[in-house]
Amino acid sequence: MRNEMMRRSSTFAKLTISLVLITLATLLAACGGNSSSSGNASSGSAPAASSDNNAPAIATMPVPVGNFKAHADNQITGTTPVSTTQVVSQSQTAAASADDLARGNRSYVKNKCADCHGAKGEVVAGKTTKAIGGTTLAADQFDQFLRTGGGLGNDHIFGPATISPGGMAALYAYVKSLPGK
Repeated sequence: MRNEMMRRSSTFAKLTISLVLITLATLLAACGGNSSSSGNASSGSAPAASSDNNAPAIATMPVPVGNFKAHADNQITGTTPVSTTQVVSQSQTAAASADDLARGNRSYVKNKCADCHGAKGEVVAGKTTKAIGGTTLAADQFDQFLRTGGGLGNDHIFGPATISPGGMAALYAYVKSLPGK
């Protein structure tokens, strides 16, 4: 029993020493492995970054010249003129916003806005005192009001997880389109 324990201890010690030596060899190879008393690499590598001869040399990696263009080679060779802005007709705007209005309607229904603000954004007795349909708030004011609750409590706080910025814009377009009466 004692001999077996001694043999295991000896095997463990040999294994530990081997691991330490392998680790040191790996570190030495990774760090360049060249060291001399002057602090400079002896194989023609870059000199030490410090002028202090006792400071260790800092290994630098050569840059493969063929893989990078010189700054002078990266010149602009041509330009494209910017076209003028095209005027969009009223019918194009209405057609483009139909998807936003539908998305805003879905958000209005999903968040149960109609429970207090009515289907048309009108005043609802006992719930609201002001119609929201056709709101006069600017889009950023509308967004700010719904993101912070506007002092009306948690029922009016809609964070980005509830309504995305695009969803908020669609909801604003929808509320603005409601008659409010």
